[in-house]
Amino acid sequence: MTTQSEAALASATDFIERVKRLSRGELAALRRNAGNTLPEARGVAWFYRLLDDEGYRNLEVYFLVATLVGLNPYALRGDFGVTMRAVQGKANPEGVERRFRILLDADWETPGRAGGGELPFRLRQLVKLAAAHQVGVDWAQLLVDLGRWHWQGKRVQRQWAERFYAPYLAAESEAAAAAASDETKG
Repeated sequence: MTTQSEAALASATDFIERVKRLSRGELAALRRNAGNTLPEARGVAWFYRLLDDEGYRNLEVYFLVATLVGLNPYALRGDFGVTMRAVQGKANPEGVERRFRILLDADWETPGRAGGGELPFRLRQLVKLAAAHQVGVDWAQLLVDLGRWHWQGKRVQRQWAERFYAPYLAAESEAAAAAASDETKG
């Protein structure tokens, strides 16, 4: 029997695979719209064909992640806290930490503009920073996490912070980053 979390992750994985199978031109159109809301986007009306029922329920979340996939070709297992922990080991640690803290506090929506706010901009910048340091993103996990961004108690943000800061998780994060680096080389 699968749990609700496992089902959400499976659905997210299927969506990410559909995005990765897009033509180069379609991926480029998504990249050009990175950080935009779907109503602001241009030239991506075909995006709706990628969606399943879950995608229609979380339209802006799915669109945001789809626009980011083409910005970072590397793979890494774990949430975005794991990604940023791996980036911190390869970049200016204080700068990465500051930008990560800002991301954790970022708004996902502003009044009258679903999907807007500071989060898409901040996330786009950090995805690009990770790519510059050859650190991947677990896209399916990111999609699930962003769908839960507003959950009471900021559970997603707390989990990301734990993965980024917790000393006992540091070794796990570094091992995941090394394994992902080996996978992309092989």
